[in-house]
Amino acid sequence: MEYYDIFDINSLIYRILKESDIALQISGGLYSRSRPDDSVLEDIVVNTLSLTTEYTPQEGVVNINIHIPDIKVNINGKTNSKLNAERLEQLSKAVCDIIENVKMQGFNISISAVNLIEESERQEHYANIRVQIIVFRKH
Repeated sequence: MEYYDIFDINSLIYRILKESDIALQISGGLYSRSRPDDSVLEDIVVNTLSLTTEYTPQEGVVNINIHIPDIKVNINGKTNSKLNAERLEQLSKAVCDIIENVKMQGFNISISAVNLIEESERQEHYANIRVQIIVFRKH
C-alpha cells in the first residue's frame, strides 16, 4: 500500500498557504523548509518534522514559522529591539484560521500548539505554529 512522505506533506501545507492570500500580507516570502539566511523581512516557513511511514493512519507534525522583525523603540534615550506583538499576533491568527479551516477528504489537519520564540541575534521573534496532520488514506 502506498503512503505519503514528508516531502508530500510539506508540499501540501505549503500549497494550502500559497493558495490563500497570506503571502500577500507579508513583506517577505513564503518558503518551503528554509528562508534566506540574510532575510530581515516578514517571512513564513513551512517545514515538516515527522511523518509515520506505516499506513492507516499516518501521523505527522509540520512547523509553520512566522518570522517578524523586532521594532525599534527608544527607552531612556537608548534604542532597543522589542517584540512586534501586534503584527505577530495578526499573522499567527490568520495562519491558524487558514489551517483550521482546511477540509480535505482523507486528512485531519489541526493546530496542536503555538509558541513564541525570540531570535535576539537576528533581532526578531517568530511564532512556531505546530500542525498535527493525520492521513487516513492516499488518494
